[in-house]
Formats: sequence, C-alpha cells, structure tokens
Amino acid sequence: MSKSKSPKKDGAPPADYDPEMKERARKAMAQHSRKKEDILDKYSYHIVFGILGLLAIMAVVNSLWKSGPDVYTTDVNDKAFIEKINSQELSFKVGPTSMFDGYKLVDAKKTINVQASNKQQLYRCNVQSKDTIIPDSYNFRNEYPTCAKPIYTQGNCSSSYSIASAGAISDRLCKQSEGENTFDVSPQTPVFCDKFINSQCKGGFISRTLDYAKLYGLVDTTCLPYNPESEDTPETCTEKLRDCKRINIGDYCVASESENIKLEIYQYGPVVVTIPIYRDFLIYKEGLYQVYPKNQKFSADHAVKIIGWDLIDGKNAWIIENSWGSDWGVNGTAYI
Repeated sequence: MSKSKSPKKDGAPPADYDPEMKERARKAMAQHSRKKEDILDKYSYHIVFGILGLLAIMAVVNSLWKSGPDVYTTDVNDKAFIEKINSQELSFKVGPTSMFDGYKLVDAKKTINVQASNKQQLYRCNVQSKDTIIPDSYNFRNEYPTCAKPIYTQGNCSSSYSIASAGAISDRLCKQSEGENTFDVSPQTPVFCDKFINSQCKGGFISRTLDYAKLYGLVDTTCLPYNPESEDTPETCTEKLRDCKRINIGDYCVASESENIKLEIYQYGPVVVTIPIYRDFLIYKEGLYQVYPKNQKFSADHAVKIIGWDLIDGKNAWIIENSWGSDWGVNGTAYI
C-alpha cells in the first residue's frame, strides 16, 4: 500500500518550492523590462523624428504638384507643354528658356528656395509724400538706362535672394546720384561669404542679405563677380575681399499696399519681393502673366525686383526683373 501525500494547506508553498529560483526569475524579468524601457528611452526621439521626417518628405513631394507630370522625368522646356499653353487663349505666351536647358522640374525646384525674412518683425516704411503724382506707367530701366545692369543668370543655385537684393541696392545708388554712381553691387558675397544664416546655393533670406549689407558691406562685381559654381567659403572670402571697396546700406523697411510700393519705387528705386512660382512661369516669354486653375505650384518662393508698373488690357501689372537670363520673358523682365 503506497504512502499518500499530506493535503496542502491554503497559502502554503508547494513542496518543491525553491525561493532562490523564484528570486532569480524575478530579477531576469526585471532586467528584460529595463532593457526594453532603455531602448525606448534612447531611441524615442529618433523614432518620432524619423516618422516626422518621412511625413515631411511626403508633404514636400505632394506640395510640389497636386497633380501633373513626374517631376523627375519631365523637362522644364517640355515642347508638348509649351504647345499646350500657347494653344490656349491666355494673356501670355511661353517658350524655352536657355537657363533651364536639360533641367527636369525637380532640378528647377532646387533653384527656388527663398524666404523674405528670418525675423519675427520688420520695420514698416513711412510714406514720405501723399502729394507726389504717380504716373500711370513706369519702368526704372527705361527711365534710368545708365543704371540698368545686365540681367543675371543665377544658374543651378538658389541665389535670387542675393541677386535681387544686390540689384536693388545698385539701382538705388545709381538713381540717388542721377546715374553717376554705377557701383555694381555683387551678389556673390552674401551667397558664399555669409557663415551665419544664408545657406549659399541652397537658399536664403532677403532680410539676412540686407543685414549683411548693413553690417559688413558689399563689394562690386569687378572685385568679386557672381559665379554659381564658385568654391568660395567664408574663410577664403576674407582674403579675397581684403582690398575691395565696400558699400554699406543704412537700413531697410517693408512697404505695403500698391500705391505705397509705387511711391517707394518712383522716389527711391526698385524694391525686392518674394513671389510663388508656378510651372508655366519658368518658361514665360511675353504678355500679362496670370495664374490659372490647375497650375502646378512649387513649394517655395523666389525673389525678384519690382522695377515698375503698367496697365495692360485694362489690368494693373507689376513689372519685375528676374534672374533667369535675358532670354527669359521680355529681355529678363515680366508683367505680372
């Protein structure tokens, strides 16, 4: 007859209970849990920012075109697109632009990355005179032909923030001297010699460029000509610019409302502005440019100079000077 086991009392451990084994198991589980928590703590920001980065990339791609051709394979100077635009009854015509020869739409996007300011606030311009009679049409290049500089071709470089700013400074110096001061301010310095905020050919701010002109001054094109393929750096610039004459500006401000902007241009010279860029504007040739429905828009802005205004077919138009070469638009300018 076999010997039976004694019945287990409530709450008592089993007969084969080993306290040391249970403690080792508890420590192992605790250590495993800590490792999981450490991994999450260590990489939580990387995970969050990784996801946000992916969403940002998707947003950029989606914001470039809501619908339309493949930006990686479609030429800027696409013949079929040019024929399609010109076959419609629009207020402007388009055609190939030599600066964009061989460029795909995604390549053009890399040259358009400008913002007006990196500051929270900018000073507003004081309207100097309400009594000045503003003409119905005005073109700075026609009024001051000795001040009109050659149209820039910015090339594969998002430098319009500097080209437009430097051009406006040159124009105003020339106008102030009634055409005698032809100091041609070089846009090269703010693009390649600024080590703080502007991002060289990757884009920049108009306000930062003007701040640079206030603090450090800008040289002329004979000392440092514009070259989008330059290997200049803030370090090499110091030596190159050592003996160059510099021009400093006093200050700058923001003009608002059409009449005030016209008055500013008429009294003092061209102003700088950022504008959104649409696909057909890359190949604008003549006429009054207007944005039409279903027009593909780039995700960043571009800087140009406003040099005047006119009335075209009963509609008010700004005259702008661009930096995409003299064969773009009307000798490098456009009515918009």
